[in-house]
Amino acid sequence: MKRLLFFLIVITAGCESTSPPSIPDLESAEWTTLIEPLWILDLVEDGQVIWAGTNSGLIRINKATKDTMAYAPTNSPIPSYLVNAVAKGDSGFLWVGTTDGLVKTNFDQWIVFNSENSALPFNSIANLEFDDNNQLWMTSGGKLVTLKSTGFESFNATGLPTQGITSIAVKNSEDIWIGTWGGGAAHYNGSAWTVYTQNNSDLRTSFIFDVHIDGDIVYIGEGGGLNRIDGNRWTFYTSLNSELPQNDVTVIASDNDVQWLGTYEGGLALFNGEEWKIFNLDNSILPTLNITSLLIGKKQQWIGTRYGLVVIE
Repeated sequence: MKRLLFFLIVITAGCESTSPPSIPDLESAEWTTLIEPLWILDLVEDGQVIWAGTNSGLIRINKATKDTMAYAPTNSPIPSYLVNAVAKGDSGFLWVGTTDGLVKTNFDQWIVFNSENSALPFNSIANLEFDDNNQLWMTSGGKLVTLKSTGFESFNATGLPTQGITSIAVKNSEDIWIGTWGGGAAHYNGSAWTVYTQNNSDLRTSFIFDVHIDGDIVYIGEGGGLNRIDGNRWTFYTSLNSELPQNDVTVIASDNDVQWLGTYEGGLALFNGEEWKIFNLDNSILPTLNITSLLIGKKQQWIGTRYGLVVIE
């Protein structure tokens, strides 16, 4: 009898399934709209401040009071009103990517890098990201660039797709994912690139909006839906085989294994691997269905759109 009981306990333990993470209860949260109708291109958290890259300069937002201050060519050394990307590294400096150069600042000191005074190939800077080693990566005119101690260096590894890079996700110099506009997605393993297109993967289009790494899982948002890559296993989600509200997945963020997905004209979707929760013009104060950036904090979630910023708390 004891042997049978032990056997049943082992079998029962082996059959236990892991429940999916809970999707946050955003219906009970407070939603506030800010800085309408600006186009929110990027968001980064900096202590008690949120920095937003917009089509009207760099915006500083106090997380507590929601007070804002704008930095633009008229009141700062920022060379362009169009701020594509913002990043904050361990050095204490804020990095600001614009259509006319890259800015490094602590607001006492301002340094502007461009193709004339540095090795940047082009003035237009986007997709700023620090890797796990605090090394800065970016795209310059659609080309992959990194900043080393010796200066800016274009990343020209064999097999790098020639189409313009739209997004990057970097763990380190030997684990890089990129998305391109027309050339699919690609992964660099330290020695060579593997390019993924409709011909050799589950990608439905070659037009990639966003690539995102969450632990060991890679997500690709494209013009045909959402791809989840776990090792060699691809899982594909569309508006036909899931509750994804619209197939153009423009931006991806993760929080406690819940994926936050912005779409081009379907609003915001939350997905925990099994359940979906959708927020649109009917059940939220989103100013538009076009989601352009996401920043998920512990107590506040920031949703950037084509026509303003929403904070949920």
